Amino acid sequence: MRFDIVIPAYNEEQSIESIVRRCLAARATILERTPVTEVTITVVSDGSTDRTAELARAFEPEIRVVAYEHNRGYGAAIKTGFAEGDGELVGFLDADGTCDPEFFAPMIAALVERDASVALGSRMGPDSRMPPIRRVGNAIWRTIINWLAQTRITDAASGMRVMRRDALEALEPLPDGLHYTPTMSCRAALDARLSMVEIPMSYEEREGRSKLSVVRDGLRFLRTIIDVGLTYQPFRIISVPGFVLLLLAFILGLPVLVEYLQMRQIAEDDIYRLLTVIVLSTAGIQMFLAGLAGEHAVAIVHRKRWDGGPALRLAKSVFTEPVLVALGVLVIVCAIALNAGGLWTWITRGYVSQHWSRTATGAMLTLFGFQCLAAAVLHRMLRLLAHIPAARKRREDGWPRADAAV
Repeated sequence: MRFDIVIPAYNEEQSIESIVRRCLAARATILERTPVTEVTITVVSDGSTDRTAELARAFEPEIRVVAYEHNRGYGAAIKTGFAEGDGELVGFLDADGTCDPEFFAPMIAALVERDASVALGSRMGPDSRMPPIRRVGNAIWRTIINWLAQTRITDAASGMRVMRRDALEALEPLPDGLHYTPTMSCRAALDARLSMVEIPMSYEEREGRSKLSVVRDGLRFLRTIIDVGLTYQPFRIISVPGFVLLLLAFILGLPVLVEYLQMRQIAEDDIYRLLTVIVLSTAGIQMFLAGLAGEHAVAIVHRKRWDGGPALRLAKSVFTEPVLVALGVLVIVCAIALNAGGLWTWITRGYVSQHWSRTATGAMLTLFGFQCLAAAVLHRMLRLLAHIPAARKRREDGWPRADAAV
C-alpha cells in the first residue's frame, strides 16, 4: 500500500524546510505502524514569490516539487499534488508547521481499521494552540455541518487529512481556494458513500504570516457549506427560515384571531397587521414547499445518508401529490365561498360591499391554494424525471427483443 503526502505551500520560505524534514523523518513511523509500504512526498509551490520552491528543490530527489508560476489556490495545489502520485492512500498537511507529520500514522491506522473514506486530524484538543478567533469560526462551521448531517465532527477545517484515492471522485467537486477543507468535511459527512473518522492531534502556532482572512474566508466557508448542504439536505436549510416566517405570522395574527372570535369583527387599524401576516405566511409556506421539492430533486441525483429526521418524514408522508392537489383545490374553493357575496355584488352592481378582512383572507387562501397546486405539479415532474436514469440504463443494457421471446 502506497501513501502520497502533499504539502501545498504559498510563500512559506520560513517553514518549508522544517516541514519537509519532519515529513521525511515521519516516513519511518508510518511504515512501522501502518500497512503502508511506500511513502512519497510532493511539495506544490502555489505561485510563491519567495524562495519556497527553491528551498524545497534542495530535497530532490527524495521528494517531488511542483511549482506554479501564478497562484491558483490552496485546494488547486492539493489536487495537483494528488494527480502527481498513484498511491492507494493520499494525504496532505499545511506547510506552516502547525501540524505534526507523525500523526499521519494513527490517522492511516484508524482509516484502515474502521474502513473509512477520510481521516482528519482534529486540532480542537486541550493542547491546541489555535488562535481564539479561529476556534470560534471552526465551532460555527462544525455546528452547521453537524446539524445538517447529524454527525459529531469536532474540526471542520483541519489542514491535515488522509483519504482513500478511490474516494476522491465521490468528494468532488471541491473548490480551489482555502475553503477546500470545510467543503470536504461537509461532503464526507453528508454523502452516503463516504465515512469519516477523526484523530486528535496537536496543533502549534504557525511560522510566518497566515494567508487566511477571518472575515472574507469565513464568509466563503459559510457559503460553501450552505451550497453543499443544499445539494444533500435542502429541506433542512430551506424549511428553517420558512418555519420562522410561519411562526412570526402566527404570533402577529393570533391577536387578530382572538379579537374576531370574541367580537366577531376586526378593527380597521388591523389591516396592516393582517397584510403582514399574509406576506409572512405566504413566504413561509413557499419556502417549506420548496424544501420538499428540493428533497425530490436530491433523491434523483444521489442517495443520502439519512432520511432528514422526523420533520421531513412527517412532511413527506402528509404532503403527497394527492394531498397537495386536494388541499389546493379545497383552499381555493373556501376562498371563493368566503368572498362569494363580494364577488356577486361586484359582478352585478360594480362595487364590493364586504369588509376588507374577507378580501385579504381570501387572497391569502388563494395564494396558498395555488402554491399547493404548483408544488404538486413540481413533485409530479420530478418523480417522472427520476425514472429517466433507470430507463436510460435499461436501454443501454439492451431491452428484450420481440424475436427473443420464447
